[in-house]
Amino acid sequence: MTTTPTRALPVTAALLLLAVSTALAQSMAAGTAKNVVGGALLVVRADGVETRLRGRGTLRVFEGDTLKMEGKGKALIETDEGTQLALNGDSVVQIQSRWEKDAGVTRIVRMQRGEVWAKIGDSRRGLEIETPVGVLAARAAEINVRLVSQRGGRDGRDRRR
Repeated sequence: MTTTPTRALPVTAALLLLAVSTALAQSMAAGTAKNVVGGALLVVRADGVETRLRGRGTLRVFEGDTLKMEGKGKALIETDEGTQLALNGDSVVQIQSRWEKDAGVTRIVRMQRGEVWAKIGDSRRGLEIETPVGVLAARAAEINVRLVSQRGGRDGRDRRR
């Protein structure tokens, strides 16, 4: 059995389109880290590349990035939709999003430990903060979520080691 060029071309085009769409989905911009006070913000990309932001400056944040606040400082992140997020010292979160036909993009912040403050100014855009015990969904609000461990630490880490 031989493959004719006319049959191979659509298959090749479909594979290329799949590869490009997968690459684009992994690199969707989510916002910008704008300022870090009293520590450093470590951004770990989905591919494992690490970048730190100290002091004033800007660093693009993409969907799938894990943000780790090192030290006791604070970091300010602004999403592309205009929501302000602040990570307090020793916090770890991951940035995700969900798209719905009627609502558009909803940002999702997955907390692993620490504390997150958020100010959502647009009543049409939502923000969800996921923790191991529940999900907070808000629109046009100012919220603060602190993940407290039942094992003794306010940061969610096990203190029994």
